Amino acid sequence: MIAEIVNHITGEIDLTINAGAIFYVRGTGLKIESDDLHTDQAGLFLEDATTGARTKIDAVNIALNMPHEIRAIAPATITAGQQYYVVVCTQSSAKSSSGRLLKDIREMKSDFTVTVQ
Repeated sequence: MIAEIVNHITGEIDLTINAGAIFYVRGTGLKIESDDLHTDQAGLFLEDATTGARTKIDAVNIALNMPHEIRAIAPATITAGQQYYVVVCTQSSAKSSSGRLLKDIREMKSDFTVTVQ
């Protein structure tokens, strides 16, 4: 579950992110993991609220990947003024600490949009 999105530059919660800058995704069961068959489907995405198009954040731009927090750099190519949902796709289980992966990808999407500055 995604609880909040924090803009590292401004400190705003659930309002904005900056293109090319770090933002935090906080919640539960967030850790991005996948098996070889689901690598392309797993990850952190920004979904355009108008078109539904998704932009995947490259793994090299994810600085922290933990069950309760992900820290990532927003792509510099996202559109200023546009609203996006934050989406986490993973095979990790929110309930299990066994380290086993789920059979399929599970998706968590923010209930709110953030505006790019």
